Amino acid sequence: MKKILFIFTNTRVAEKIIPVIPLLAHEAELYGIMIGEFSLETPWPGDVDERQRFIDTYQHYFKDLRTGPGVRAHGASLNNSLAHWLDELEQMDLVILDDNREMPEYQLPMLYERCKALGIRVIGNSHGNQDLNSMLRHLGAKKSFDSLFVFGDREQKLLKPMDIDAYAAGIPANDKLKDLLHRRGQYMLVITNFLGNRYSPFMMNFDEKWRDAILKIAPKGDVVIKQKTRLDDPMLQRNIEYIKNLLPKAKVISNTDDLDGIVADAAMVISADSTLAFKSIQLGKPTVIINGSGQVGNLGEWPYRCDIDGDIEGLLKQQIINDEPMLREQNPRLEFLDKVMTGASDFTACEKYVEQIKKFL
Repeated sequence: MKKILFIFTNTRVAEKIIPVIPLLAHEAELYGIMIGEFSLETPWPGDVDERQRFIDTYQHYFKDLRTGPGVRAHGASLNNSLAHWLDELEQMDLVILDDNREMPEYQLPMLYERCKALGIRVIGNSHGNQDLNSMLRHLGAKKSFDSLFVFGDREQKLLKPMDIDAYAAGIPANDKLKDLLHRRGQYMLVITNFLGNRYSPFMMNFDEKWRDAILKIAPKGDVVIKQKTRLDDPMLQRNIEYIKNLLPKAKVISNTDDLDGIVADAAMVISADSTLAFKSIQLGKPTVIINGSGQVGNLGEWPYRCDIDGDIEGLLKQQIINDEPMLREQNPRLEFLDKVMTGASDFTACEKYVEQIKKFL
């Protein structure tokens, strides 16, 4: 059989493509190495360690899954050489990298040069919902990978003039949402990016303004807050307390084994510009994106955006009306998904991803 090597660098980045592993295990022998923030040698910044969950769930699909060198802090270089972990590289037919960044601190350009010398194609994957300028600033095309999977037609068209070999394949992990479409909403879900108790490169961070907007719509406080854990901000309990001081009745979730279920059980969603927001949009949950809260990227096309002090409730109600059964071309949600996220409206991203990998093989 053909042999594929996965390079895992970050759980939040890798989780988007991890569900293709069982499908690819039918097509090739799989090998994997976990490095950087994905390595068990790196301190875990959250509560539920998603790396161990990945190992427990997917290890049996791999002929060999190794823990490679880690890092001591966000942005640091690997604490060991990557070279001696890749003794069998010359036997591989394809290398799949979970990210789209160059990442010299993880020695990925060195890995790429070795692959190029051996005639092995390296595939990059989307880091997340990014603005084009931010993506290009760190993009590893022809430095750390040959070809790149992107979210959809919009990104593919943006990258085409730059001679980047890009393929639209959506978010394979979101295909599982199809089985949760029947779930009914129970609470308001709030998806944060940066909190207001620390430095942020963005103007609108989760703070008192968010609290006021939330309580206007959910005055009884039936709210779930999904906070984003970060290696550069290991003060998890401090951040939970900050959120609870703003919204004492809210439930705060950092890491979880059931992220899809948490989104599926929401009645409505207020979100920062976040890749996670695509889950609620695919599930048909009324979703409002807050301006100034993160990298806009593909979410700039979402018609239900507003400022934190804008008419959030009105936009939520408008979506309930617009998403009633109707002709497909009249549905703003499906029109948006078809434009920016391949395989999202019919939950076929895994299929499209695997078919392209088979062509590479």
